[in-house]
Amino acid sequence: MSRACYDPTALPRVVDNLIVAGEALSQGDTIPQLFQTHPPRVERIAHMEKLLPQAYEIYRSNPECLVLDEMRSRGVLGQHQMIVHRGAKKVKAPS
Repeated sequence: MSRACYDPTALPRVVDNLIVAGEALSQGDTIPQLFQTHPPRVERIAHMEKLLPQAYEIYRSNPECLVLDEMRSRGVLGQHQMIVHRGAKKVKAPS
């Protein structure tokens, strides 16, 4: 994702938001860890955070990312927030 100029810190947040949304949709139904196809949430996010230094190195070495950062800082590129629905209540996803 760093090569595509996405903020490397965004991936752990996105994965966490997707997991929270999935948990809200499943309404507490859980699959035993033995049968899960992906590692538990905490392990997945910890692994991604461990890779952040390498991701930032890639991100900073790409001149196109600097241009996109400049555009974001001037408000040319907007940022969107995901809304997670939990039952009938809308909850803003953690950022």
